[in-house]
Amino acid sequence: MVERINNDDMWKRLNYDLLLKTRSENQTIRLGAFTVIEHLFLKVGERFLILLNDTIPFLSEGMEDENNEVEVVAKSIVRRIEQMTGDSIHEYFK
Repeated sequence: MVERINNDDMWKRLNYDLLLKTRSENQTIRLGAFTVIEHLFLKVGERFLILLNDTIPFLSEGMEDENNEVEVVAKSIVRRIEQMTGDSIHEYFK
């Protein structure tokens, strides 16, 4: 039997798989995962905001990453989200 998934489920799975990569021991993988997430937010736009609740904990970790490049990309994603929503999301990081 072929499993049928709707677009929301597909995006959630894709996003979650990427988010898990942001916890890799390898900083290059973490950077790559955040870069892909950033591009998804840029390309998909507001439709990608449905995944924000799942994404916030990982962004919070990324903004405190030991690697400066990872931290910069995570902060860039937060700025992009805030531009899209018109609201600060920093209160969700506490």
